[in-house]
Amino acid sequence: MRKTFEVVDGFYAHPETLRARALREDTQPYIDPDAVARIRQLLGMTADRLHLRVDAGRFVIRGENVPADDGPKQDEADWVALAFLSTAEPPGSGLSFWQVPNTRQPSVSPAPTAFIPVRHNRLVLYRPAALSRQATAGFGRLPAEAWLHHDLRFDVRPGQEGQARAQ
Repeated sequence: MRKTFEVVDGFYAHPETLRARALREDTQPYIDPDAVARIRQLLGMTADRLHLRVDAGRFVIRGENVPADDGPKQDEADWVALAFLSTAEPPGSGLSFWQVPNTRQPSVSPAPTAFIPVRHNRLVLYRPAALSRQATAGFGRLPAEAWLHHDLRFDVRPGQEGQARAQ
């Protein structure tokens, strides 16, 4: 069975530095090479196989004015890594994952398969081809109090050895 998601607590070596960068008003996307290398290691992929998408490295702030997603959403990437940088961890806030319906059985309704709470410096790595996600409502009036995450998206390129070693 192929890996569909993984949760890693204590992901960034210096999450406070990254959090401070994210909270600056002039924030540009940022890629931490050590984090990318660690994600490749988690997936068992070499550098030539796993490539960052153009939209990778965004910081996303979900304040209290951001409602919960109205339903499961399917991301466009082979792998998505969300690293929570929030210091607030309101009970019940996080991501629900839903199994993507099998196209051969369209009558089967999707059902939630996991809930991952927001925790400071937690990485949630998942494969959108297998899972859709649904976020709870945002929280916090100010950006420093809000749900903050670093969004990294990857595509897998075929390699000479055939399939990815992420099993």
